[in-house]
Amino acid sequence: MRNRILVATAVFLVSCSANLDQPLASPAPTIVPVETVNTPPQLSQETSWQIQYSGEMDYSLDVDVYNLDLFDTEAETIVSLKKRGVFVMCYFS
Repeated sequence: MRNRILVATAVFLVSCSANLDQPLASPAPTIVPVETVNTPPQLSQETSWQIQYSGEMDYSLDVDVYNLDLFDTEAETIVSLKKRGVFVMCYFS
């Protein structure tokens, strides 16, 4: 038992005598803020909308704005619509 304690102490002391001139871990990365501008859409009276509160939603319609349920709509659907240039507005209840 005494030998185990001596070995454990020796291992501990050797590990504690590491070269302190070198950093133990890499430095934290520098975070550079990116300025973003969230410009509200310019909707006119001619803007076409798809608002539907029940039934199967048709995402293939050629409209400018979809009003979708925030919790029932898949994130992939929102991303796909935005890639098409559709403004996505979400409601929640």
